[in-house]
Amino acid sequence: MHDLITFERLGIPTAVVITDPFIATAHAIAELDGMTDYRPLVAPHPITSRSDAELLALSRELAAGVEAVLLGAPTTSPMVAAPAAGPAAAVTVAAVEEVLRPYAAGLQTDGADLRVEVHDDTGVAVTLVVTDETCLDCIMPGDTIRDIVARLLADRFGHPVPVVVHDPRPGGGL
Repeated sequence: MHDLITFERLGIPTAVVITDPFIATAHAIAELDGMTDYRPLVAPHPITSRSDAELLALSRELAAGVEAVLLGAPTTSPMVAAPAAGPAAAVTVAAVEEVLRPYAAGLQTDGADLRVEVHDDTGVAVTLVVTDETCLDCIMPGDTIRDIVARLLADRFGHPVPVVVHDPRPGGGL
């Protein structure tokens, strides 16, 4: 996503293909960088276990969406992610977990997860849960996780929600 943003700012149309567990992450990164209307193309997860024939068929499905994105044309391709969800009601643990579920799914593919606590007067605390099987280098730094979670919550609840991330990795994942 960061490369997409760099190229787009240079005036070079760019299409990004992600797998479905990373939809929320892609939306959050794009929004953090001011590209609120960017819609990545989405392939079903996982990719690495697919045969050459399956990958060829998938790439053919994605091609129309890539072409539309690169040409700035509207697309109705089911391979293009829908825009991020809009505002909702009260900030509760269940509501925050619902908002973070798609983002957490991406973390889970690397063996991590998120635990949520809501503090009415101070915001939301999120703990990155890692195990011995977690790919620690695959998970974004704690500050990036905080920014993504804050953006997702602000979009959902219609106002800024203070977020603290507890990152157990040495150096907080930096």
